[in-house]
Amino acid sequence: MKPNIFIRFKVYMDRARIYVGYIQFAFTMFIMLKVYDDTAIGKWLFTQWWAIALFFVLFFAGLIIIGYLDKRYIRPHEQSEMNSTNPEIMEILKLLKDK
Repeated sequence: MKPNIFIRFKVYMDRARIYVGYIQFAFTMFIMLKVYDDTAIGKWLFTQWWAIALFFVLFFAGLIIIGYLDKRYIRPHEQSEMNSTNPEIMEILKLLKDK
């Protein structure tokens, strides 16, 4: 067998893992809501369907805001820290500065 087949299958599994994560997230949200089913808040929440929709809209809006803040402010600093500790990147930068 060629190594390309293994690489292709690995890429397929990595891509599928992302979608499995989405399904797992939906199940986690469902279980979280079912935990509150017998409480006073849960009884009110499940009788007011608009509240569930509002909860999901606010939750996903919060996720988008957190993702934006991560991409905008945290990730660049994280990447520069990883690059400065990576000896190969530092060697490439040194070679580029010498030219």
